[in-house]
Amino acid sequence: MVKGGGVMLVMLNTDICPIVIPDTYGTEFCHYVREDMWEDFKQLMINKAKSAIKYALDDLGIPYKELVMGGFHSPRQYNFGTDWINFGIDIEDDYITTIKRNVMNDETNFFRFAKEKFGSYDGFISFYPTEKNEFYGSDKTEYILSMWIMYRMNEENDIENYQREYLDDVEEYASGNGYFIDEEDECL
Repeated sequence: MVKGGGVMLVMLNTDICPIVIPDTYGTEFCHYVREDMWEDFKQLMINKAKSAIKYALDDLGIPYKELVMGGFHSPRQYNFGTDWINFGIDIEDDYITTIKRNVMNDETNFFRFAKEKFGSYDGFISFYPTEKNEFYGSDKTEYILSMWIMYRMNEENDIENYQREYLDDVEEYASGNGYFIDEEDECL
């Protein structure tokens, strides 16, 4: 989405760009967050995600003007997806061109990673541009930016570290601030 002044807002979410994974299903969070604190807990996850995403973007040298957070969403049925948080990154209009230029310097590794992490497989059809001709001709800024961010995180071997630190930060804050039920109380 073009904002003008040489800046565009690229809308992403933690499902297509999993810098952090705000998953609650099947985790301690699903069972131990107090029922009366659930909405506050989701807002906590959004706030902590904003800090973690900013840290990752800064750490990876991804230039951005602003990070805009959206809502926390859960799928109707967890067998088709998981929880996600919407967010937008304001970037310079020409940053996608810069990404494509950077990929040209490391095509073999980038496209190997892209096919492995974002490509189609049995039972799943991907809409990501994982082939060279698709990628360089693509105007899908959300896919190109998310692929680049995740590739850079993979290069630094930090994907799991960012995700683990995020969940540890959420858990530490929640446990010290009354979000979890007492052991005597029943689980949700």
